[in-house]
Amino acid sequence: MTTPGFPNPGTPSGGAQPAPGWSDAAAGISGAPVPPGQTPPLPGQAPPPGQIPLPGQAPLPGQAPLPGQAPPLPAQTPPPGWSDAAAGYAGFGVAAAPSTGRATATFVWGLIGLVGGIVFGWGFPAAIIALVLAPGALRGDPAGHARARHGRTLAVAGLIATVLWAGYSVLRIVELILA
Repeated sequence: MTTPGFPNPGTPSGGAQPAPGWSDAAAGISGAPVPPGQTPPLPGQAPPPGQIPLPGQAPLPGQAPLPGQAPPLPAQTPPPGWSDAAAGYAGFGVAAAPSTGRATATFVWGLIGLVGGIVFGWGFPAAIIALVLAPGALRGDPAGHARARHGRTLAVAGLIATVLWAGYSVLRIVELILA
């Protein structure tokens, strides 16, 4: 069984012909040689930055067309009566980010409390500060909620580490006294 335009399996493909109705022009291939390292252009498409425009390719904005090159595409304008605001498009303006300072402070104090509790056995003051700041941070801007929750978790871990250090210290002191 053979498919029109494709060679039979097991026969040399050197004499294969394209399918009927196929042409380079219909496929948008201009036939112009493509320099090494460049990709062939699509019809009506501008070249990538830093690439020389090829014949049949639209020039860059503000650039005169080269010989054999397609004229630039006309600028597209919205239809009459169109409004970006009416369509719900606000543009690329960046709104000022709300302050998450309390959430950041909660996280930093919680981290100090944890490190102080593990390394020195005395991180509870920083952990207490973080725990006092956490409810206000969680009532504030939702963008800082994750940071505030992490700070609260670090503060609790710092308190646990401080309690464990205190317990270990008490046991060592009692052992020294009784020994």
